[in-house]
Amino acid sequence: MMNEIMEVLNLIGEKKLSVNEGIKVIEEMKNAPEIVKKSRWIKIKIKEGGNGRNINLPPIPLGLVGSLASWGIMMGINHSEEKEILQKLDRKDIKMMFDVFKESPPMVIVEIFDENEGTEVEVYTK
Repeated sequence: MMNEIMEVLNLIGEKKLSVNEGIKVIEEMKNAPEIVKKSRWIKIKIKEGGNGRNINLPPIPLGLVGSLASWGIMMGINHSEEKEILQKLDRKDIKMMFDVFKESPPMVIVEIFDENEGTEVEVYTK
């Protein structure tokens, strides 16, 4: 199920689906009987390869992250040199994306591994 949701999110990212169409598809998936647990938190883990230190940030409520992301874009538009790029982002779509995460089962959102440094970063819902 998580793979299907990630595929829908990728289609949205590739602009092959609108955010609203993606939400409809994911909502249809979430009504399937096998989905029991919904995500409530976003979690970030960092494993530094060079010194072996692990950093586990405390979980943050998904609703708060969505609101903060929307607010951060607004602030960036007002105070950043990259205004043109930020103005292309729709704050409502970003908040809606986090709302979809809240209604979806836990999943890995981003997983990065730096082969040179051996550092790993994982962002996931819980």
